[in-house]
Amino acid sequence: MTGLDTRQKGPCRSQGGSLSTVSPIPSEEEEEEEEEEEEEEEEEEEEEEEEEEEEEEEEEVEEQKRTSSTTTTINASTKILMPSSLAFKYICLNY
Repeated sequence: MTGLDTRQKGPCRSQGGSLSTVSPIPSEEEEEEEEEEEEEEEEEEEEEEEEEEEEEEEEEVEEQKRTSSTTTTINASTKILMPSSLAFKYICLNY
């Protein structure tokens, strides 16, 4: 040893902390309670995510219903608005 004083150079003392701020070791019961609480929180988060996904899927289905109905009406209207000579050629060529 070189005789240097190393008492003041620890990370706790240099940052203004003290050694008494160390948290006590939790007992097994406390650890189990914390684990159960964490599991419950995770389950609640998963349930919320599932509910959000279901709502998004329902919205997508509703949008698809709206768009599909408009496309069918557009298709029906284009067939109706087609000139009779083109409609005749279309029918004859496809059968």
